[in-house]
Amino acid sequence: MEELRDTRQKIAGGSFTSARRRSCRALPSYTDNRDRGEQTMKRWLGAFILTTLLAAGSSAVAQEPKVVYSEQRVSVDAKNIPLNRFLQVWDNATGMHSSIPPQLANQPVTVNFFELPLDEAVRRIGSSIVIL
Repeated sequence: MEELRDTRQKIAGGSFTSARRRSCRALPSYTDNRDRGEQTMKRWLGAFILTTLLAAGSSAVAQEPKVVYSEQRVSVDAKNIPLNRFLQVWDNATGMHSSIPPQLANQPVTVNFFELPLDEAVRRIGSSIVIL
């Protein structure tokens, strides 16, 4: 019974209520939580945009052409490569010495084939060059 009286006195005296109010004030308000959520969302959005831009930039860079020459057969994988760069890789792989007019040097070339005979490969490359 005495405990009940002490509790009533604390409540009536305000010590219990004021302690409760102090503890409520210590908790972050709804707006504080919302601001933190917005900050977190902005960070994630910024990271997503940065990642997307980096991925797009890396795909915009032309890949190095691949030319494999073995047993009189050639395999090529080249996408949107300037003709002069493609021919450098071609010459290194096949031992040939190619030359082109300067106006065709930056002409983009896309060629993809697997194990063609050398003469057929040269025809296929020649047909892929568009002269404007």
